[in-house]
Amino acid sequence: MNMSATRSIALDCGALPALQDVAVVPAGFRPLATHRGFIHLFGPLYLHEREPVVGARVAARHLNIQDIAHGGYLAALADSAYGIVMRRDMPEVVPRTAHLSVDYLSAVREGDWIEARVTFVKHGKRITNGTCCLSVDGRMVLQTTGVFATLRAGNGETRERENPPRQT
Repeated sequence: MNMSATRSIALDCGALPALQDVAVVPAGFRPLATHRGFIHLFGPLYLHEREPVVGARVAARHLNIQDIAHGGYLAALADSAYGIVMRRDMPEVVPRTAHLSVDYLSAVREGDWIEARVTFVKHGKRITNGTCCLSVDGRMVLQTTGVFATLRAGNGETRERENPPRQT
């Protein structure tokens, strides 16, 4: 039996604390309130106080059959980071992903602290373009480019249905 399977059994039996419970969150990051929806399923997530960066600790539930972070988890983290940063820094915008291109560069392991750094390249009236790079200990593990429809709140859209980023 491999180490991950042994740890999984021990976690299920309550013999070991989850890695997220004992791992340190880097300075400057605060928990992101995610009370509902898909984003709640793959958290917890942390938002940097000043930087356009979302962080997460990779847990056993984020792994695929090869004991590395599932590609869908990494893509969802990058996609979510765009929206979280955009809603924090531009609260009048309601972003919708129109296109996301993903390049997987390196494996991510259980227990890794992963950071998703968002850079917006161009803000238009209706479209925003950006990049998001995921890294672990300074090593880039995934890069994305994204295109987002940026509706303005009040134009028939309501932010009440959104899950606005709140730090706790």
